Amino acid sequence: MRVLAIALLALTASARADEYNYQNLLVGTRSSGMGGADVAFADSVTGAYYNPAGIVDAEARLVSVDLKAYRLDLAGFTDVKVAEGMAGRASGLRLSSFPLNFGLITRLGSAGGFDDHTLAFNFFAEDSEIGGARIDVRIPGIADLYLRVRQRDHETLRAGPAWAARRGDFSFGAALAYRVRVESLLVDSLVDIQDNITYRLSDIEAVQGSLVAELATVWRPLQGLRIGATLTAPGLRLHGTAVSSEVDLRSGVMPAYEVPSELPMQARTPWKGALGVGYQWASGIRVAADASVYAPIHRYEVIPGLLEAEGRWTVTWNAGASVPLSRKLVLRGGAFGNPATSPKPPPDQVPDMFDDPTRLPHVDYYGATLGGTMHAGKSSLDVSLVYQYGTGQTPAETSRGYDPVRSQVILFMLGGTYTFIEGGP
Repeated sequence: MRVLAIALLALTASARADEYNYQNLLVGTRSSGMGGADVAFADSVTGAYYNPAGIVDAEARLVSVDLKAYRLDLAGFTDVKVAEGMAGRASGLRLSSFPLNFGLITRLGSAGGFDDHTLAFNFFAEDSEIGGARIDVRIPGIADLYLRVRQRDHETLRAGPAWAARRGDFSFGAALAYRVRVESLLVDSLVDIQDNITYRLSDIEAVQGSLVAELATVWRPLQGLRIGATLTAPGLRLHGTAVSSEVDLRSGVMPAYEVPSELPMQARTPWKGALGVGYQWASGIRVAADASVYAPIHRYEVIPGLLEAEGRWTVTWNAGASVPLSRKLVLRGGAFGNPATSPKPPPDQVPDMFDDPTRLPHVDYYGATLGGTMHAGKSSLDVSLVYQYGTGQTPAETSRGYDPVRSQVILFMLGGTYTFIEGGP
C-alpha cells in the first residue's frame, strides 16, 4: 500500500502555490545591478516596468534593450525510502530563464500643458521555466515502479505601451499591458506489483490572458532628490482555460481514455503600491530605496482540483547605489528582500494525500546584486550578477509533510542598449 501511495506523486508536480504575483522581480540589467531599486528614477527603457512616469528622463529618444538571464538546476540522486532496507532514487532537471526584455522609447514633444510626452513599448518574459523529474523505486520480487514528470513548464509574458509627460516638478505616467500565463504538465507512471501492471499518462495544458493597468508619478522637490510612486490594479481577466486528458492501461482490463475536458483557469493579481526615494549628486553618484505593498488574495483554485494559491499582505524592499568611475564605466550594487506570502503550515499538519493542492510552499528570499555598465559611443553593455538565498518550507516530494528549503542561486544578466536618435537638450 505504501508503494501505491507513492504512485500519487505522478500528480503532485503542479500541486504548488503560484506565488508569482508577489515576486520581487528584477527586470533590466541596469536596474538589477542596483538591487531593483528603480521606482524613483526609472530613466531607462525598462523604467516602464518599475515606474512609467520616469521614462521622460530616458537619455535617448529611441532606445532598444535586450536582457537575458538563465539558471540551471540539476538535482542529484537521493534515497526514496519506502521500507527498511528498500530504497529508490530521484532526479530532476529545471531550466529557468529570468526576466527577458525588449523595449523602445520615443519622445514626442510638448502639448496640452505638458512637456516631453514620451511613449514606450515593452515586451517582458517575466518568468519562464521548463523541467521534469523522475522517481524510481524497486522492491525485488514485489514491486517495480517509476514516476516521471516528462514536462513541467510555465511562463508569463507581458507586453504593452506606456506613456509619460512632465509638468513642473512632477511627471506622470500610465501603462497598460496584456499578460498571458501558461501552465503545461505531462506526467506518466508505471507500477508493476507482482506482474499486475498499471500505466497512466496525464496531460494538462492551461492558459490565461488578462489586462494589467498601472498609474505612476515622480516628484522632484529638490535638486537631485526624486520621489516615485506607482499603483497597479488587479488584472482584468480576458480568458482562461485548462484542458485535461488521461490514459489508463491495466493488465487484463480494457484501456481507459478520458476525453479531454475543459476546466477554468485563473491567475489572480493583487493590488500593488510602490514608493521609492532616490538622490543623485552632481558627480553622478545615486542611491535609491523602494518598498512595495501587496494586498492579500484569498485562497482560490488556479486549476480546479490541481493547483491552488493564496497570498497575504506582503511588503518587499529594494535598495542600491550607482557610482560612475569614469565617463565610460559605472559600477552598481544593491540588495532586495521578498518574504513569503503564503501562510506558514502548522508543524503537525499532515494532509491525507500526496497531491493535496492546499499544501503551499512558504519560502522567504533575500538577495544581493553587483553590476556595471561600459559606455562606447551610442552603445552600452550592461552586466549584473545576482545572488539569491531562500529559506522556508515546501511540500515534500516523497511524503505528505514538508521539506526544509535552503536554496542558493546565482544569476548572470547581460544586456545591451543602443541609441538610434540622440536625446534633445
